[in-house]
Amino acid sequence: MPRPSFARATPIALPDGARPCILYLPAPGHAPARPSARA
Repeated sequence: MPRPSFARATPIALPDGARPCILYLPAPGHAPARPSARA
C-alpha cells in the first residue's frame, strides 16, 4: 500500500522487543493513526 502524502512514517519499538512497526500519523482532519501491514 502506498504511503499517503499527508502522513509520515514513525518507527516504534514494540514492548516485547519484536520487529518494529510503522505508525502512520495523518494530518488533522484525517482518520486516527493506524499500524501498517508488517512483513
